[in-house]
Amino acid sequence: MDTILLKLINKSVITEKDIKDALYEMCDNNHGSCNSECLVYTLNNDEIPYTSENGSGCDCFKDGQKMLDFIKGKI
Repeated sequence: MDTILLKLINKSVITEKDIKDALYEMCDNNHGSCNSECLVYTLNNDEIPYTSENGSGCDCFKDGQKMLDFIKGKI
């Protein structure tokens, strides 16, 4: 997230990789505790996105690409 903020302040280009890295950091900073600080959780009506294919836990857990794809599908 710090990278994105610095780039915004400096009016630099924010890449998709920057976004994926920030999403990963958001998940990592919550230590796997899904809550409203996670955009995926919030956009999924305050529920963990889960499919039987995953086995258990969040389908997007610590995966910036999956998180970004999920968010793009919701907005």
